[in-house]
Amino acid sequence: MIAAFTYWIGRVFKGSKSNPALTWAFCLAMVVASDYYRGFQHWTWGGTPLGFLERWGDGVYAWQIQFNLTMLRLVSFNMERYWV
Repeated sequence: MIAAFTYWIGRVFKGSKSNPALTWAFCLAMVVASDYYRGFQHWTWGGTPLGFLERWGDGVYAWQIQFNLTMLRLVSFNMERYWV
């Protein structure tokens, strides 16, 4: 869902100056929300709680590191669309 929305931002705003601003704002908001709510234990997707993600790997910190790297990759993808 997060990746799809970030892709939508890049697709709709391509070379516009809004692309980097919206991409960074959205990804930063997701990272801050993930940290504030201590992971995904309270989040749902399609009615399914995402708390099972907390038990994946070594707990919340292992998951959040991967999540932060994914957010950086999404920003990188949209910045590439902006510069091309």
